[in-house]
Amino acid sequence: MNDIGRKDGAPAALEYISREKINEVAEYLQGTAKSLGDALETFSLEMDEGALQQALLEADVEICGQCDWWHEVCELEYSEEHGCGHCQPCREELGLESEE
Repeated sequence: MNDIGRKDGAPAALEYISREKINEVAEYLQGTAKSLGDALETFSLEMDEGALQQALLEADVEICGQCDWWHEVCELEYSEEHGCGHCQPCREELGLESEE
């Protein structure tokens, strides 16, 4: 299947979004601190922010839990203590050691 989403509509407002479109959104956000709301408006997407964030994970793009910049998932390291991923500069700023 080339589309991301659920047919049963189970989270509210979650609609299909093409892989091509989510890749465009991922490219738009990556390396910026733009908001999900900005991306929804820019691309005229009718889905909620949570659904978009979940779809972005399919494109391997996620937001740093500290600086709110968008990164490739492989650039973030998950912190159990903070419950989110952090980029290297933020890990250093927070004094977090690598969990590798």
